[in-house]
Amino acid sequence: MPAINRTGTKNIAKLTSTEGLRKPSVLRWLVLLCLVTSGFVADAQTFFFDNFKTTEGMESSKVYAISQSADGFVWLGTDVGVTRFDGAHFENYSVKDGLAKGGARALFCDSRQNIWVGHEGGGLSRFSNQYFEIIDNLNISSNITSICEDKDGNIWLTTYENGAIKITNPNHPPSSLIVKHYTDKALSDMVFNSTVTSDGTLF
Repeated sequence: MPAINRTGTKNIAKLTSTEGLRKPSVLRWLVLLCLVTSGFVADAQTFFFDNFKTTEGMESSKVYAISQSADGFVWLGTDVGVTRFDGAHFENYSVKDGLAKGGARALFCDSRQNIWVGHEGGGLSRFSNQYFEIIDNLNISSNITSICEDKDGNIWLTTYENGAIKITNPNHPPSSLIVKHYTDKALSDMVFNSTVTSDGTLF
């Protein structure tokens, strides 16, 4: 029953008893079930995967990193170098084509259309103007684990044992690149990954 206050008037309540409430009909439950299951059916998709092997032209099937450049090419970092894929054909690059030594552990396509390759052992390569060049003034010896670009256009490298590195003028020739090293007290020596969020924050 509705509650009574001290003056004898009734207080307003959303629900004072279960009297008059009707149980949901079977039809209502069936309609609800149809709506829920139809959502699952709409979301269900069938995916087909193509498998590529060395028999299709790849130099190696051990892939560490993948990135796509603005011209649509897919770049693969492998244990023996870099492979470029146009959707039908593979083109392989190695130290003979100007890459640094070591497997390509990290790949990144920046806003200037440069492609950065981080290698095992700390080597760094850059693909610019249709050829590879080695950047050898970083003074690191551990694997490069990730590469990204911040909102100001700086290129950041993270490493397995040498902290992080910022390149502030990434479009300049290798010999004139300005490099800043973050390690020890500023940052852990072991940095496994990095990313830049939509608001420009670097993690």
